[in-house]
Amino acid sequence: MSVIKKSLLPSPIRNYLPALLACLSVFEGLAALLLLNAFSAAEPFAVPAMLITGVLLLLILAAVLILGFSVSARNRTARVIEDQLVKKERLPLCLIGLLAGLGLLLFVFVVFETRLQLKLQAFLPYYQTLVWLLIWLALLDVQLIVSSLLFAPQAWQQMLSMPAVKLRRLAWWLLGGASLVALAAIPLTARLNLGIFHFFIGFFLFALFILALFNFAWGHYAGRVWYAELSLYLTALLVFCVSICVYRAGTFITGFSATPLKSYFDLLADAWLHGQLYLSNPPYTHDLTFFNGNWYVANPPLAAVLLVPWVAWLGVNGLNTVIITVGAAAFTVGLVYILLERLSRLGWTQLKTADNLWLTALFGFGTPLWYISASGTMWSMSQVVTVLLLVLAVLVMLTHNSAWFSGAALALAAAARPHIFVFLPILLALRYIHTRRSGKTFGFKQFVIWGFATAFPVFLAGLALLGYNWLRFGNIWDYGYLTENVADFMADDLKLYGTFNPVFITRNLGIMLFALPRWSENCKAITPTFDGMSMFLTTPALFYLFKSFKRSPLAIGAWGSILLTLVPLMFYYNTGAWQYGYKYLLDFIVPVMVLLALAAGRRLSWFYRLLIVLSILMQAYGVLWFFKVICRA
Repeated sequence: MSVIKKSLLPSPIRNYLPALLACLSVFEGLAALLLLNAFSAAEPFAVPAMLITGVLLLLILAAVLILGFSVSARNRTARVIEDQLVKKERLPLCLIGLLAGLGLLLFVFVVFETRLQLKLQAFLPYYQTLVWLLIWLALLDVQLIVSSLLFAPQAWQQMLSMPAVKLRRLAWWLLGGASLVALAAIPLTARLNLGIFHFFIGFFLFALFILALFNFAWGHYAGRVWYAELSLYLTALLVFCVSICVYRAGTFITGFSATPLKSYFDLLADAWLHGQLYLSNPPYTHDLTFFNGNWYVANPPLAAVLLVPWVAWLGVNGLNTVIITVGAAAFTVGLVYILLERLSRLGWTQLKTADNLWLTALFGFGTPLWYISASGTMWSMSQVVTVLLLVLAVLVMLTHNSAWFSGAALALAAAARPHIFVFLPILLALRYIHTRRSGKTFGFKQFVIWGFATAFPVFLAGLALLGYNWLRFGNIWDYGYLTENVADFMADDLKLYGTFNPVFITRNLGIMLFALPRWSENCKAITPTFDGMSMFLTTPALFYLFKSFKRSPLAIGAWGSILLTLVPLMFYYNTGAWQYGYKYLLDFIVPVMVLLALAAGRRLSWFYRLLIVLSILMQAYGVLWFFKVICRA
């Protein structure tokens, strides 16, 4: 084979390739030993197995000897490799295809045995041996890929710089290989006993599959009208993969990865399936309401409704509410990216995709959503579901201008947190903008039509909640809050002033806007407190809200939703206690994100991005503090 002076890889990486090949050879040798051991243990086929192993090793040895000592054989082999594989750009495709094929075989062997539970061992005495053989061959293939990067880099150079027509051919290989590997990831890693890591490996390979699909679509359909839509949703899926992995990794780091005692909604869903409206022998009674000898969940029941099919399928002991909240929060982050991109594409904001990704990162990791999603408790499930539905309500109105469907999403959100029905102004602003852009006027008649279509689903949700109160407590106006088993430091205020009272306004505003960390004698340091802290301190990027005071309908509608949502929060007896920062920020975070996009102008400044990074760092600290990884008062 001719010597290639110019390598695809930079010199520092190329220098380590021989060491990498040596390490892979070690793994290959270990796989061979395991393979030999598996053959030897295959009773009553030990003798035939040893013979097969011996023949296999002799063939490999013969090939090595022929290529090592026969100059003509070596030259012919090198000529075939260079002429047929390197010059014709087939080498990378063959190696990738080989790896994809091995992934398919592993997928078949693992899934058919573990998922479909077919007793393949009865038909294939060497089932385990064949699995190890496939793994060994996969390692050999990886070695060949690394070797080709070292000795035939021009083949990879030509492949990476090939025109669109040839790139489409590569996209097929990447799409097929990534699909098979992604499908095989979770059962394969479970089979290899990798524990919690199979969760991350599965989503990592799913992300690779999405990237391969991106490549395939770009190679074939980049000029099509619908390609922009496809790229939008594929990017949102990538955002989802990153978000759920970061959220779940946080739960493992903090040690709070399982269903907590105060999940309740999973127990309530199980109680419904057994014909009860109350919890039987709950493991914990904090935040529950005691009535007629039974414990009830006072909080509105939407999250429990959504958990019913999961509990029916997995059972209450098989369901992990932390995974539910983490998954819902990650899905919401992907929806927020779509929302920001929609605003840009419609010309209602001026940001590019990179800037929208920065704001999406702020939403996902620079707000209380991060630590709340990792909690898995009753109130965290309600809050995460509410945010998801509010994003859907805005996105549906923005994209489809549908008052009925956006009203339905808002109604569902109100079934999780009833005070959220005041969220209407931003939906009205979106309807107004759509109407004006279509060349029509938005008068009183159009306002009434929109108001009825939006409010009617909310009205039905309100009736359902009142009926639920009657079924539980015999009183449509009794939500169970006044007799709730709350913490001692809140119980007196609840009994004295009730759930909502103007006396709480000053305290709530103080926590939301001005509260600072305090000195902790326990930690001998300044630490946050569970009373809460200023949302501008824990999410510094919110300072850009002061640049969003504009006279556009969208800005006015967003500010209207924020102010109306703040009214019940300011009258509420609970400041959001047992929190980091101000967790009720999530109740109006959707219009906040719209305003932050408007405040950025044409692009995010370096200072804006710095504040986003600081927000993410503050919330990462909050996750560690809230779950006791670091000292807290």
